[in-house]
Amino acid sequence: MNASDLEIVEEYSVLGQRRYVVRIKGTNISFNVEASNAKEAIEKVLSLFSSG
Repeated sequence: MNASDLEIVEEYSVLGQRRYVVRIKGTNISFNVEASNAKEAIEKVLSLFSSG
């Protein structure tokens, strides 16, 4: 899995936190992560795959 396999589908703020919904392209699998920007959100999702 790499960054080109992921896409940002939503960005929003809640309680002062910026959150991103990141989806694996071509699937309905998505991840909701807190991050300061889109690049950090992608990196957080990628780290989920490398830590498992």
